[in-house]
Amino acid sequence: MPIALDDETTWPSDLRKLLDDGLSVLMAFEGERERIDRLAEKDRSFKYHPPSNPYDDDRNGIVAASTELLTEADLIGYHCTRLCEDEIQVIRSTGLRPLSVELADERVQRRLAAGDFSSAIGERLLGQNRVDDRNLPERRTGMTWFIFTTDALRDESGIWRLLTYWGGEALYIHHEEDSAVAPTLRACGTACIVEVAAPVRAIETFADIGEQFIRCFLHRREIGTGHDPGMEGYVQESIPADRIRRVIRRNDTDFERLTACNAWDEPLT
Repeated sequence: MPIALDDETTWPSDLRKLLDDGLSVLMAFEGERERIDRLAEKDRSFKYHPPSNPYDDDRNGIVAASTELLTEADLIGYHCTRLCEDEIQVIRSTGLRPLSVELADERVQRRLAAGDFSSAIGERLLGQNRVDDRNLPERRTGMTWFIFTTDALRDESGIWRLLTYWGGEALYIHHEEDSAVAPTLRACGTACIVEVAAPVRAIETFADIGEQFIRCFLHRREIGTGHDPGMEGYVQESIPADRIRRVIRRNDTDFERLTACNAWDEPLT
């Protein structure tokens, strides 16, 4: 069964024991880290030459052991997007593919064939986009992005645009303010959350996977780590159909439960 980062009952028993046994070390490390941070606030020399944390090695050992225990695991992830019904069926039958020029072209051509777009809108989407952004600092090409903690699904500022404009950020990013294109993108499809079982070995994130689990573990025990416990990241390979757990549409009960979108400032259609 895949692991839910938000639900410790789904975590491997060996991981739970490791973190429970190491809790005193983890707490001591964070306490010392906070002390050093306070010193740096008072004296900037400590910012550039901080004293060593005596619990650093032990904590690093726990992080490494946690990562090792998760190597073969699957982690539940959420891909936020806007989809038409035929696209939902494609994902269910063939899985999720990373962003590519070919994928974007297929999606636009499918909408043209269905009569959802005029040829003029299709040309503008394919002529101006960030589908191939390999030379830009913020790269999306070859990736599928996921949220791995459900709290982030309630972040209106973070996901409203993804759920409001059809095509994914690479296609809609140049057209949100375009009065000739934006209304069509907002009317196309429905807001969806694609829930997958992503292989941990394939997830690229901003810290070791063991580190991410430790942050969540400590956060639930009201122990600060200096980091947000939320996790997002990307996968650079296709997610096959047998790893697609479900596609949650805007009118599904679980969509509101996960996002609390009825309380958002900007309505979500």
